[in-house]
Amino acid sequence: MKIKNPEKECKTTPENFSAESKITNVETVDFRRGIILESPAELARALIVYSGGSVKKARATQNNLIDAVGNKGGGMGAALLLLGKANANDFTKKLTKEALSELQTNGKFYKSFDYDAMGTNFFKTIVDGKKVGDKYVLDLYAAYVGSAPENELAEKLGKPMALIHSSLEERLSVVDDWWFNVNLENVLAGLPISKEQLKSLPEYIVSRESSGKSSEITFEHQGQNFSFNVCLDAKTYLIKPEGGDSRSHYLQARGKFIVGGAWTIFSEDDKKIIPPTIAPSAMPAVMVSVSLLDERYSRQVAVTEDQMKAVQSARDYLADLIRTK
Repeated sequence: MKIKNPEKECKTTPENFSAESKITNVETVDFRRGIILESPAELARALIVYSGGSVKKARATQNNLIDAVGNKGGGMGAALLLLGKANANDFTKKLTKEALSELQTNGKFYKSFDYDAMGTNFFKTIVDGKKVGDKYVLDLYAAYVGSAPENELAEKLGKPMALIHSSLEERLSVVDDWWFNVNLENVLAGLPISKEQLKSLPEYIVSRESSGKSSEITFEHQGQNFSFNVCLDAKTYLIKPEGGDSRSHYLQARGKFIVGGAWTIFSEDDKKIIPPTIAPSAMPAVMVSVSLLDERYSRQVAVTEDQMKAVQSARDYLADLIRTK
């Protein structure tokens, strides 16, 4: 019988499938966060630019609160928030002075602002600066909009972003219309990973890193040390069927297999189930993310052009091992 809505018709993932999911495509993608700057003084100047009016998304958090309070308080609350802007210049001066001092002394600076930054562009925003090699990296993360203001600031300054990791994504075929059924041992064959390391990997991935052994594996490429870890790019929020209890899950580890739902939910019109074939960009994938290691075998962000090229080269090396197996 053909399934039209797996969330309503399937109380759990099927016990058996007609086939295994196969790799349909291997894609590569970089994950970048943090603005690369040359000195503590340049980082302080970046904070001044952020506090001004040229980075529009930096105002998103305070605009959100102004709208919310204005709707409830008939405009009085919004007026009080706007009054807070009178102290914005003093706030920014104090912030940049503190950042400059701590970066010069300790090589790092961190602040998490809430209502203490009301009326400024730093309202409900995390500011994280640190020295990486000979560079300085500025991370900004704002409530409601995440790293969008950071990206806009980097573009405004004409500065590159640090490379956190570079990944290869093994897109998987869907089986029996709605599911994926992936044998990790098969899709990771050829990579420098032992069977012992693979053994608890399915449980580790499905449990969202709460059980099993970490998937981080070290390897050498062209005389340099790197690490990679394995994760699943799937709709992991599809974990509980309609009417199911807390023990009901679609996403499951079964020996060396991971199985689960491959559909996408859009809730604009109640719940509309979108078959995987209609949304190919949302097809599940096994992701292998490559990071740079320092001399102490700790993961390090790439901040120079040579470091970034080295990470991408190591990623391409792993991708070629999979493509040619």
